[in-house]
Amino acid sequence: MESPAIDDPDPINPARVLLLARPAAGGMRTHLQTLLRGLARHGVEAWLAGPGDEPLAPARTVPLPVTDGVRPLDDARCVWLLASAVRRVAPAVVHAHGLKAALLAAAGRPAWPAAGLVVTVHGAATLGASPDGRPGRLARSVERWALASADRVIAVSTAVSEQLQDSFGVPPGRIAVIPNGIEPAPADSALASSWRSGARRELGLAPQTPLVGFVGRLAPHKGVPVFLEAASLVAMARPRTAFLVAGDGPLRPAVLEAAGRPELRGRLQWLGFRVDVPRLMAALDLVGFPSLQEGFSLVALEAMAAGRPVVASRVGGLTEVLGEDDAAGPAGLLVKPGDPVALADALVRLLQHPGLAAALGERGRERAPSFGAERMVRAILEAYRVAGRGSPRHGRG
Repeated sequence: MESPAIDDPDPINPARVLLLARPAAGGMRTHLQTLLRGLARHGVEAWLAGPGDEPLAPARTVPLPVTDGVRPLDDARCVWLLASAVRRVAPAVVHAHGLKAALLAAAGRPAWPAAGLVVTVHGAATLGASPDGRPGRLARSVERWALASADRVIAVSTAVSEQLQDSFGVPPGRIAVIPNGIEPAPADSALASSWRSGARRELGLAPQTPLVGFVGRLAPHKGVPVFLEAASLVAMARPRTAFLVAGDGPLRPAVLEAAGRPELRGRLQWLGFRVDVPRLMAALDLVGFPSLQEGFSLVALEAMAAGRPVVASRVGGLTEVLGEDDAAGPAGLLVKPGDPVALADALVRLLQHPGLAAALGERGRERAPSFGAERMVRAILEAYRVAGRGSPRHGRG
């Protein structure tokens, strides 16, 4: 029995969609989980095609050996399996997340011309980038072709939208800027207090110990080494401060090595991957987010929802999340990317001025609801409807 469509007079309303993603971790995984819950609320039957090592409810899964890098044999198999899955599931729309997924979907689309294609670009990374981050000419050409195959391209921030236009040649009329959204934070102050005291007990920290944290994937573009260097500087300036790193990834050894430095020994804890991010946010006093590139930032948004002041790099969508252009000012401090001294100075400033930290935290709490999950889901449903009308069966134009 098919799930009912949402109450909408548009006949292209998608009763069934197929989401395609590479191995989902960190912010993309959180985004997919939020989107899937939202689609279910609207009566949309969702299928998720990807590695499938850890299914995301409430989607049905289609296992595909999608990898992060370019692996021609595996990718060719993925295209064939994806085409088979689309024919079997018969979705109104295929929604690819990331440039790798967009490439696979574009390659297989001739086998399923009836469905619309939506691509969400979550960040600035490109598949064929050289070690210094610059894409090769062939890789950029292939990615431009993949994005040109989409009926609708979703950018998670204005910064990503501008890059899609400037670097990938996507016409602005085919781009929908839809910021990521989060579920409302608990309004129960007693619950937040319980989370804070409980998490701090588990960490072995006294209630008054200042705690600075990094939450996110331990990948180079997240600026993990910058945070660790800044933590060392803060530890020397404010000896009572404790630090935590929550997340996992290729830079885990760097975190463990930093925890052995004299100034951080016994004061820096690595917690690994965590699913209780709201509870961790309640335990923190400050959040450091020194990304070198960032399409959006769910972590910064989660910190804001918890009323925690953020010190972040002035890059990409981070400035939009924190509201740098807001008349009331940003909900945190923005610093030069890749500069551990600037990050440390900003963190020390907030530790020395708790009134300023509290004001920034409250500003973030007030701003966070503008990035609600329901608003995001409704905007994505609208993108699905546009894609459905633009697919060949409806006369793409």
